[in-house]
Amino acid sequence: MSISAELKFINRERDLDFLLKALLRVDGPAPALLVIRGPSGLGKSRLTDQLIATCRTEISRLLFCVVESEVQIHADTSRLHDGFFLQRCAEQLSRMAEAKVASWSTFSEYLHARRWRTLKSKKKEDWISDMPGFRSVYKIALDYAHRAFSLGNYAPVRMLAADSKEAVAICTEYAESVLAVHRVALLIRETQHCDIQSMRTLLEWGQVFADLDIILEYTTQKDLQFDAAHRKLLTRAAGQKPNFRFWNLEPLDGGHLEQVIRSCIDPSFSITPQVYQSWDGNLYSILELQFQVGIGHNIVSPLQIEQALGSLPSMLATHLERLPYLQRMMLATCLAHVESIQDNVLQQALQAIVPTASAPQIKKALSDLTETHRFLDHREGSYRIHVVAVVDALGQVASFRSLLAAAEKALRDLYCRQVFGANWSVSGMSIAVRQVFRLCARTHDAVGMLRATEVLSKEIAHAQDQSLYAEIIASAVSANSAFYGAGQDRLLLWAASLAYDIGNFEITASLLEAAESPDENSELMLACALQECGRHDHALQIARRLRANSTSNEVHLTAELIEALIVGCRGEFDCARDMLAHVIAEPAYAQSPLLGFAYRFYEITEENDTCIEQIQTSIAWFKRFGMEKSRASSQVAAAVLLARTGDIDTARSMISSASEILGEQVRARHLLLNNVAAVELLSSAPDFQRCVEVLVEALRYVRDDYCEVTVLTNLSIAHCGAGNSKSAIECIDSALRILYDHDFASVDVYWQVCFNAAQVLAAVDQPERAAQLLRWPEGRAPIPVQNKAYWDYRYRRTSDLPDSWRYLAERSFHPLYLSHWLIDLEGLSHLRPAPLQ
Repeated sequence: MSISAELKFINRERDLDFLLKALLRVDGPAPALLVIRGPSGLGKSRLTDQLIATCRTEISRLLFCVVESEVQIHADTSRLHDGFFLQRCAEQLSRMAEAKVASWSTFSEYLHARRWRTLKSKKKEDWISDMPGFRSVYKIALDYAHRAFSLGNYAPVRMLAADSKEAVAICTEYAESVLAVHRVALLIRETQHCDIQSMRTLLEWGQVFADLDIILEYTTQKDLQFDAAHRKLLTRAAGQKPNFRFWNLEPLDGGHLEQVIRSCIDPSFSITPQVYQSWDGNLYSILELQFQVGIGHNIVSPLQIEQALGSLPSMLATHLERLPYLQRMMLATCLAHVESIQDNVLQQALQAIVPTASAPQIKKALSDLTETHRFLDHREGSYRIHVVAVVDALGQVASFRSLLAAAEKALRDLYCRQVFGANWSVSGMSIAVRQVFRLCARTHDAVGMLRATEVLSKEIAHAQDQSLYAEIIASAVSANSAFYGAGQDRLLLWAASLAYDIGNFEITASLLEAAESPDENSELMLACALQECGRHDHALQIARRLRANSTSNEVHLTAELIEALIVGCRGEFDCARDMLAHVIAEPAYAQSPLLGFAYRFYEITEENDTCIEQIQTSIAWFKRFGMEKSRASSQVAAAVLLARTGDIDTARSMISSASEILGEQVRARHLLLNNVAAVELLSSAPDFQRCVEVLVEALRYVRDDYCEVTVLTNLSIAHCGAGNSKSAIECIDSALRILYDHDFASVDVYWQVCFNAAQVLAAVDQPERAAQLLRWPEGRAPIPVQNKAYWDYRYRRTSDLPDSWRYLAERSFHPLYLSHWLIDLEGLSHLRPAPLQ
């Protein structure tokens, strides 16, 4: 139900006119990309509801796709998995097709058709899968859909809810297939809850789809500040996209507030300046007053309306306290669930808590909470508390804490039965797994949490966003570390290993630093994580202490590798080279599987030719010891280095082999796709349009500034080659914005980014700006020590060039690549007597 429709639309003509002009594209042909922001309750959804109604006559051919995130508003809500909002877009587009509101296919129909053909052209993964032996992630998922449209987790309804990479990828592909060819206005509500991958993709859609308008409703505090991660994405996009506008919603003024109250509560009401100043702008005050006057009969005079208008929290708290026990327990259960809760799950939980409640009583109570009290929103068979003020008021109700605890326990038991009994008839596996971890953490169920880590590790390994589970454990242990007792360190290590494997090193470090009795292997993982977080001195302290105190050769070797890596990354190449040579020559390390990392880390110190030789040695070494992921990581880097010498066929074969292993990992996705494109860009006849598709996909997965500037640089090259001059320049502008404000330490990349940017600008006839960019790194970064002869030639400091660089120097551009300068989890696991859980 839309409660916003019950209030008269007053004093939003200016806001409505702005939005309508943007959708009419009065100022130009570009589609609208708008962010409406303001504190909770100001009327963002009321405004956009009115916009939809107005557009039915003003822009009759425009279809609105309204996406409700279905996130349960909560003060300490856990974030949802990457791609969650993209799945909600796909879900709503499919519902529009099912309801015959739109002419496109439903999600189920799309899956059926997608088994046999690609909608428009070969996609990103299809290009990679042309190479021998690679099993595309998309193809794996679509094979499941081909076999079973309505069986288990691969049924359409399950894929829309699953947190697997396959499900998110296919849902995104479905949404893109619709938005690419239809005039749609995508209205995303509660965008403050949006995951990073979804936010990146939405911003990309707003740029690439010519008939797609996007409106993001974003709830902020009174200071109108975005979440830090969102702020970086939104401000960078705003600087890049002229059609991107922020619109700040203001509260109703006193006269219009009076009109609203007169129209729906008391026609004789008059507002005073003092009363208006006491009001916080939240329109839910009006709805609550409606109940108190018309149904509760607790407020009977204009004076009482004045007194209540500025006290929404206490007014709601009183209202909630007066609810029957069953209704309060329903609210507690909805709140405990975080996400909107399915009707059947809610009923099962309530029957466990209140066994005397009959099905008709539960149904009646739900109806009252939805229709009469308006605390719950019912949509597509699920319930949620949709008003922040109601959640805040619940915290003031003395009895609510015990009700919430009972609800959390009941839901935990329900989902544990599903998970440990492999019974997904009540809800999908992904939802159940998320809820088990959340609820075990909330109820301090150490036994359940440990059991979940043992039973669900394989399921989580297929998740799109595995760090979600590590974050839950980190929060749980941080809140009550003593509760987990002897199992705490085991739990922390499991979560840290999960976070480490997917590259969430901040979480890894925080988990391992909380361990009470860390062993040497945990400390080595901590040192590696600290290295990736930029806490180099602390990492070196740990490594050097272990070298001095441990009796294990493997620990000594790992500590020396960490030290060499940090020293090399600091630019002390001679010192790092000597350290690596010492490690390789040390007889005690001669049969260690970890020695392969020593050969790979020469990538930091050596010129291209020597570097290739050493990485190829690392590939052979890892293969000898069966370390497939480590071998693949070396191959991904070696492929680009080989391509720089002109050996494109070997490079393609090598990266294809690596893709067999890394293609299914979310963490390696952007690295793999970037390097695939880099190899192609170095070929004699690059397929630039395919490179664009691959790099656009890679951009969605990046999580740090260094990777983003690398992918953007290559994307500018690909756009330039494909003849997309405007897009190429936009990528350059985005990359330069990162260089002006970034979170990485190595500034050598300035020379590489600026060289490529200058080449692109020269190619699109902007020679003056190209010349400026060639000078930009001067004074900001030292001249590169690595590959100095090559860069001196590229920057015209010399005309001499060694033959080994001839092929690369003949290319107009210098495609950038990404690599793992890290001892990965597979390597660290060799330090333990048994594999990490």
